[in-house]
Amino acid sequence: MPELQACIIFSPKATDHILFWRDILSVFPEAHFIHIIRDPRAVVASMLAVAHSWGPRWAPGEIFAATDRWTAFVAVGRQIKSATPRYYEIAYEELVASGSHHLERLFKWLCIDVSPGECERYLQDCHIDRLQEGELDGMEIAIGQRRREFFRFGQIDHWKRELSSWEVAAIERRAQPLLRELGFACSNRHSTTTSVRVALYALKMTIQAGIKVQLEAVTKHL
Repeated sequence: MPELQACIIFSPKATDHILFWRDILSVFPEAHFIHIIRDPRAVVASMLAVAHSWGPRWAPGEIFAATDRWTAFVAVGRQIKSATPRYYEIAYEELVASGSHHLERLFKWLCIDVSPGECERYLQDCHIDRLQEGELDGMEIAIGQRRREFFRFGQIDHWKRELSSWEVAAIERRAQPLLRELGFACSNRHSTTTSVRVALYALKMTIQAGIKVQLEAVTKHL
């Protein structure tokens, strides 16, 4: 086991950093990448909620834009495994379901020797209830007074209660290839009404995008 040295850990929550993985790898060629992928329906539900609360400047408030963001970022992140053997991919849902087991495997991959008991303690230290209270291992988390908006539910299937049937259908239609490739199960067959509503919504967004392009072109010539 390699000797462990004291270090500063910087763990930004912003997903945009995945777009710069090549720069990170060029500066830190020995970097280890841990890619946690979450169900797009949960991610989109979260982004829509954030867009209407504390993060309207960065979170997409439109369902197709939010889905496309998930698809693009996950696809870019998965490119890392072709550039370095130090890439580890895990589903968020698997971590929640059996966190201690997967945490042990992750530490073993990092060549760090920890016991099952330590893994369980780490999970409890980072439990969603503690994060919502603003504490992590006894240290205050500097996120202001909106902790319960920042750390929401911590549940793998809360999107089923947040999203309507047509919103779920829209996300699945938009992200279907990657959704299936990653092993996320799609919902049961959607009703004709739901399918029609998704198709009309897609048409509406296409028309709006075309109008926007035309307006921008006209504006440039004014």
